[in-house]
Amino acid sequence: PPTEPPAPPAPSFDWESMLGVRGAAWMGGITLVVAAAFFAKWSIDQGFFSPTIRIAMMLLAGTGALAWAELKLREGFDSTANAVSGAGVVTLYLAFFAAHSLYQLFGLTVTFVAMMLVTGVAAVIAVRHAALFTAVIGLVGGLATPVLISTGVDRPLGFFSYLLVLAVGFLHVAERRQWSAITMLSLAGTALLQLGWYGTYLAPEKLLVAMGAFAAIGAAYLWHALRVADAKEPLAYQVSLGGGLVPLVFVVAVAADPRFGPQWALVLGYLAALGAGLTWIALRHTQPVLVAASAAATGLALTVQGAAIEP
Repeated sequence: PPTEPPAPPAPSFDWESMLGVRGAAWMGGITLVVAAAFFAKWSIDQGFFSPTIRIAMMLLAGTGALAWAELKLREGFDSTANAVSGAGVVTLYLAFFAAHSLYQLFGLTVTFVAMMLVTGVAAVIAVRHAALFTAVIGLVGGLATPVLISTGVDRPLGFFSYLLVLAVGFLHVAERRQWSAITMLSLAGTALLQLGWYGTYLAPEKLLVAMGAFAAIGAAYLWHALRVADAKEPLAYQVSLGGGLVPLVFVVAVAADPRFGPQWALVLGYLAALGAGLTWIALRHTQPVLVAASAAATGLALTVQGAAIEP
């Protein structure tokens, strides 16, 4: 019988496309954003237009770029369309940020919701058109939103709810398009924001909220790891698995903090709940690394907890 032909080799990274048409399109989109920013600064320095008109022009420019990319450029100019839509997303982020922070035209809630919608639009465009550039811009903008519009007042429920929705949304994008880079960027961004909140706002009275938030975000990454485990995406699986273990790192850090010594029972109970949950998942999905990580975190937490409890 005739033998089956050998499987085609895995495609190598398309450097020609990156340095050619696609790279030129991306550079064009970046140049468009930079030019828009310089024009906005120049108009402000010269005193042209009122703040309302400036923001309206930026909103029209961003919306127009998205509409132009979707209605006119998709047929035959897909790389250019992706770059233009990315520029539109960035312009909208800048418009809402300036409207809130510089001119106080929009309140905090309106700005927050508007920037969430922009992030959602970027995610939809990225999945629909395989636009990695737009996905990166949308994710970076979404991660920057809490920092850009921060008033210095801690609202942990709103902050962590937003972070959870953002992580779940872009992990779904990463799974649909098999983009390990989005998984890595999402984990790096959410972990950095969690670390920033931990160092700035965490106090004994907020410990219970923090425990639930870290567990929920960790569960989102663990969910993603289990979904891509059978999809032959080793990098996405490993990165997401690391994100699922962040709550263990958090509880060890809390156990070592003398401020939470009087709450040792809550800390150890949380650790036990995490261990039980990870063990159950490990048994159902044959993930022994979860048991090993849980055991290591338990031993380390018990070691440092004794030093943290004040006599």
